[in-house]
Amino acid sequence: MLALPANEGPVDVAAMYRQTVHGRPIANGYSGLTPLSYRERSKTLWFFPDQEAVDTLLALGATHAMVHLEHFGLDAPKIIRTLEQQPRLRLVAADRTGHRLYRVVRE
Repeated sequence: MLALPANEGPVDVAAMYRQTVHGRPIANGYSGLTPLSYRERSKTLWFFPDQEAVDTLLALGATHAMVHLEHFGLDAPKIIRTLEQQPRLRLVAADRTGHRLYRVVRE
């Protein structure tokens, strides 16, 4: 699973902390170290939910993407529209606070 938006700093730290609750492995990392491969992946995933970012999720073997809309600010409605149009993502759950869980579809 990948928590999005993915970037270095407090957003990913929060994702790693929340991982202790749901127990699913996440691609955001699991320590205070930021490996070079993660930094390279982040450059592509920054543009999620575009096709290249979704392809990267598939290549990583990700099964789900957790989207935290509060981090997208005024762009959140645009992100929701784009997510709804992405054929490789299926909404699994959403809550009132702007957290949306998507399953990554492999065909």
